[in-house]
Amino acid sequence: MAKVKIDCLKKIRALSDESRLKIMYLLMQEPACVNTLSKRVKLKQYNISKHLKILENAQLVSQKKEGQKRVYFLPENLVRQINKDKNKLVLGCCTFDFARLKL
Repeated sequence: MAKVKIDCLKKIRALSDESRLKIMYLLMQEPACVNTLSKRVKLKQYNISKHLKILENAQLVSQKKEGQKRVYFLPENLVRQINKDKNKLVLGCCTFDFARLKL
């Protein structure tokens, strides 16, 4: 039981930043590289990379290398937790509603 709480806390902390929420929402729609996320979120690539590392450490994001770039995506277990409209993420301990998030 304590393990579940710790995992939830890591995820909630990782999603406590508006920029990371925006990144998550975009990745809920489709996989993307740092450059694409940088343009959409309007942050420097360096900052996007830092946010992605935090999300990755919380096991909210995975990556794969495609040529020279890394493509970020949601792990399969999270994809199953997204509603059909792709605007809510249900973590079990809580639900994140991205419907009113401004990009």
